[in-house]
Amino acid sequence: MADRREEEAAALATLRAGRFGDAVASAMPLLRSDPTRPWPWFILGVALAAKGDFVGLREAVNARQRAFGDAFVYFHELAVGLMEFGLHDAAAQLGDNARWGDLSITSDYVAGCVHLLRGDDDKAFDRFRSFKQAVADCGPARGFAADTLFNVAYRQGTLIEDHDYVAALDRPRLASRLDALPAPEWIGAPARAAPAGILLAACDAGYLKAFAARLVATTRVHAPDFTLHLHVVGPDDEAVALLSEFAGQGVAATVEAVNDRLDPSYYACARFLVARRLAGWYRSPLWPLDVDLELLAPLAPLAAAAEGSDLAFFRYSGFGPCSRYPAVLTRFASTETGVLALDTVAAFIGSKLDVRWPFSWMLDQAALGSTIRWCRRRAPQISLCCLQDAVGEYWTAFMRSCGGDDEKAGLRAGDVTPRV
Repeated sequence: MADRREEEAAALATLRAGRFGDAVASAMPLLRSDPTRPWPWFILGVALAAKGDFVGLREAVNARQRAFGDAFVYFHELAVGLMEFGLHDAAAQLGDNARWGDLSITSDYVAGCVHLLRGDDDKAFDRFRSFKQAVADCGPARGFAADTLFNVAYRQGTLIEDHDYVAALDRPRLASRLDALPAPEWIGAPARAAPAGILLAACDAGYLKAFAARLVATTRVHAPDFTLHLHVVGPDDEAVALLSEFAGQGVAATVEAVNDRLDPSYYACARFLVARRLAGWYRSPLWPLDVDLELLAPLAPLAAAAEGSDLAFFRYSGFGPCSRYPAVLTRFASTETGVLALDTVAAFIGSKLDVRWPFSWMLDQAALGSTIRWCRRRAPQISLCCLQDAVGEYWTAFMRSCGGDDEKAGLRAGDVTPRV
């Protein structure tokens, strides 16, 4: 077994080195000797795609289907592998050459991701339209299960929308829908804005107890010119007591009663929804952010960079249409156009509140990314600022996420309210 692992590691190193023909030659005997091991299949498929051998790739996919009946999942793993290895040319070529039934769903997705990374949003959204149509054509028979690798692509590719969708939002109807959600109620005295604006985090009781203390403490150090506002959806007595304690230390606090739409996605989106309702109260820049953060450096450079813009955001260098604009920290000006941008993000969220968990996960980022796309194409009066372009640093230079993935997954699992 040790020899087999060493041979697989050597073949993978050959693939990483860009010697794709040698990688194919290394993978083939490994597959013949034991076709049940996953790495030789992966190395073979990625290497064939990277060298543009789509005939060979189709043969490998067909062989995988005959052996295990999982060609769709296998092909998706190969496409993601191309992206993760930085083989973007090969990933883009899948969209033109791998038009093989429902496998083209993945081909369109990764091609769209490549176009996004290259800054060609028009071509990207053409691909995502094809992706959505292919998903719809497959219907439930394909079974895009929540526990498959493809589910990440499914969420990203179906939640994101082009500018036409955003332009066609029925804003009065969606405003009524959002207004029907429970209104925020103050804990302690209503707060006023500090000069730089409002850092606004929203969460459930579990996240508040797990993470808020670090955000409160580090905000005092690194963001003294900001007001920190904590909003909790469905608080228990312990959460209310904690919010009261924070409020006594100068933190603004509100709560929101439970509603029939609660799931982890709603909690993630809640900061934008409550920001919409508090915009008129504060009349100051609103900075929605994650609650599971601690600040590492002063936020003053970000405030200075965002000054004069209506919507400021960070841009992720990785792939995925919803991942492109992380919702970890954004800024909406108190101008008419800044409020319009915030209202658009909230209206987009309202338009997809019926999408069920976990397929709604990343809805907050889909709303932000779709709004930015709409601003660029349909609302140029809304001025945009990419913060890392302005300050030369990504958000991780200013803050870090607290807690591990397993801890957060456990907290999210406890939040899920069954929905029919």
